[in-house]
Amino acid sequence: MTDSSNDSTGVFDHGSTRAFNNVSTNVFTSVFTSVFTFSRTPSLFSGAGSFSTALKKLRDRQIHRIALISGMSWFPDSKYDRLVTEIFGAESVKRFTSQGEASPSVIDKISNALREAVPDMVLAVGGGSVIDTAKAVSAMICESGSVAEYLEGVGTKI
Repeated sequence: MTDSSNDSTGVFDHGSTRAFNNVSTNVFTSVFTSVFTFSRTPSLFSGAGSFSTALKKLRDRQIHRIALISGMSWFPDSKYDRLVTEIFGAESVKRFTSQGEASPSVIDKISNALREAVPDMVLAVGGGSVIDTAKAVSAMICESGSVAEYLEGVGTKI
């Protein structure tokens, strides 16, 4: 960007006056300050024992019914899986596994299974595909129909 009075785009500086597309600094600051407001992360746990700590915090927040979505490899029947049962009870946790990319058929299957008794929380334990599946399931639990109806480019619902 050049520093020219003929320049009508971008940010430029003319001595003590800074402007952006001929808008004064005060307006620029007030407009863009409100756009970039960040919220504090409620809780973040890491390190040894963090999974147990997070689960206990959820229990303390009156989370009773959990839909647990994990990958098919290491989590099922692991010490972490047993810890979920220990903290929440076997009857409170509905377990589902997801393999590969989040597919509409898997999302629909899990969502349909949860609609009659909507969980307090959908918990994803795994990688990106598992997390994508859990996000879609949590959105679709309270919607009727298939997630395919909401897919960009092919869905009929917004």
